[in-house]
Amino acid sequence: MKTRLFVTSWTNGAQFAPTFTSGFRVPGVNQDRMDAVRQLKESVVGALAREYAGTLQAELVQRAVNEADALAATTGFPALFLPALAEEKVANASRWQTKQRALRQDTRVLAA
Repeated sequence: MKTRLFVTSWTNGAQFAPTFTSGFRVPGVNQDRMDAVRQLKESVVGALAREYAGTLQAELVQRAVNEADALAATTGFPALFLPALAEEKVANASRWQTKQRALRQDTRVLAA
């Protein structure tokens, strides 16, 4: 799954919105930096997926980290903010899933 982050730039009054995806080069953006952030994201996904393996589905971890990546990309230092934002997003997703499980159990008890 490719993460699409949109960057708006103004050149001679013309606006364009390229996407940051693997294999796509954006003029004026350091490709090594983009690769480093992508590798950091992959390692964060792996670490959080292992940490929340028993409580949260891997797909939800990936989605939460994608959201954190998009938010971190709006800052000037995405590599600095990505790990903390990802951890917060995944923790929130875990709490949400725990609440959903409790609601389902309560619904089953009431229905019985």
